[in-house]
Amino acid sequence: MTITMVILFLCLWPISHSGADLFTYFDKFIHMGMHGTLTFVLMRDLYLVHFYNWTPKDIVARVFCFSFFLGCSIEFLQAWMALGRFFDPYDVMANCVGAGVGIFLGFKVFRSRRK
Repeated sequence: MTITMVILFLCLWPISHSGADLFTYFDKFIHMGMHGTLTFVLMRDLYLVHFYNWTPKDIVARVFCFSFFLGCSIEFLQAWMALGRFFDPYDVMANCVGAGVGIFLGFKVFRSRRK
């Protein structure tokens, strides 16, 4: 829950576009990192709580759907709130890539612990 709130805060905070990015599309890597971390932690939590109730596919589907919904919601809120941010479909793609990486890493880590 805390990670979700931090992501919402960082993504909805008004910014000034001063060109201080390290390189082009730097913010996409930030999006991937935030959503990758979120999905990894969610996978860990769901894996620990629902180890016997859900299959790994159920956990992956739920985590990815949550991360995708959160990423899309943030982008629509950025457009709606008009705080110097705007809707960017590439941010949604970066969120999904980050979620995929987080799921992959989570699956590898927790699958190896299961054996």
